[in-house]
Amino acid sequence: MIPRSEALSGWLNVNKPSGMTSFEVVRRVQRVVGHRQVGHGGTLDPDARGVLPVAVGSATRLLEWCDTSPKRYRARMQIGTLTDSGDGSGRVTARSGPPFPSRQALLAVAPWLTGSVAQIPPQVSALKQGGVRLYHQVREGRSVWPAPRQVEVHRIDVLGGAGNCWDIEVEVGHGTYVRALVRDWAGLVGQAAHLEALERIQAGVFRLPEAIPVADLVDAWPGALWPTPWALNIPRRLLLSEHRRAVASGRLLKEWAELSGVVGEVALIDGGEVACVMVGPPWRFRKVLLRPETEANAKDGTEAVHGAD
Repeated sequence: MIPRSEALSGWLNVNKPSGMTSFEVVRRVQRVVGHRQVGHGGTLDPDARGVLPVAVGSATRLLEWCDTSPKRYRARMQIGTLTDSGDGSGRVTARSGPPFPSRQALLAVAPWLTGSVAQIPPQVSALKQGGVRLYHQVREGRSVWPAPRQVEVHRIDVLGGAGNCWDIEVEVGHGTYVRALVRDWAGLVGQAAHLEALERIQAGVFRLPEAIPVADLVDAWPGALWPTPWALNIPRRLLLSEHRRAVASGRLLKEWAELSGVVGEVALIDGGEVACVMVGPPWRFRKVLLRPETEANAKDGTEAVHGAD
C-alpha cells in the first residue's frame, strides 16, 4: 500500500498506450500515487500513444503555466479514405484513388499549411458546440460544422513511405489537430486521407525518451515525480523569507524586492515548491499555493495593501 499524502505534488511524464483514454491514465495515476488531485496537460486521443504530461497535487493548479508547447508528433497518413473522425475509427465520408502523390509532391504543398493557419477541427472531437461535445452530436446523427480557429504549425516533414501510406513528423502549437492537418494536406494534392497512427514524442519539456510507461508506474513514479517549478513556462524567483507569511495569508505588500525588474507573470518559489504565481506590476496574486502556517495571522512586520483576488 502506497502511503497517501495530501502534500504530494509535482509532474509526471507518462507514456500513454493506444487504446486508453487520457482520463483513464489520470485515474490510474490517482490509484498508484494515492492522491485524488491529478490532472493532465493536454488530451491524447484514445487511439494515440506517447507523451502525456500529468500534474499531481498542487501542480494541478499550475496547468495553465505548464510548458507543453510546442508539440511534436510522428504519424502515419493513409491516403484513399477520409473519415468523419479523421482517423481509422471513424465513418468513411470520401474516397480517392491512384495515382497517389510522391514524397516530393507532399513536401511541395506543405508550406501552405505551415505558420499561423486557420484550421477546421474534425467533426468528431471533444470541442463543444451549443454546450454539447461534437462527438456526441455526430453519434446522434446530427451534421456538425466546427468553426475554424487559428493554430500554429511550425514544421511538417515526410519521413518515409510509398504509394498511399506515408510516415510523417509534425511540430505544432497548442490546439492543433494532427487529424485535421492530415485531412487538409491530402486535400491540397487532390486526395482523401485519414490518420492511421499517432504518437506524441514531445510536449514542451516532456519528451518521449523519459516518459514512464503506464505499466511501470507503480515502481517508477516515486523517482520520476518532478517538483512543481520544473515544468513552468514563466519566470521563477525565490520568495524572500520575510515575505513568506504575507503570501501564505494572501496579503499584498507595497514592496516585493524579489520581483524587481520582472514584468508579467512570475512564480515565487519557496523550499523548492511554487508558493504563488503573481502578475504585475502593480503586483497581484494569480494563484496562492503556500499553506498558511499555524500562526498565519500573526504580524510579520510588513504592511498590507489589499487582499488577494
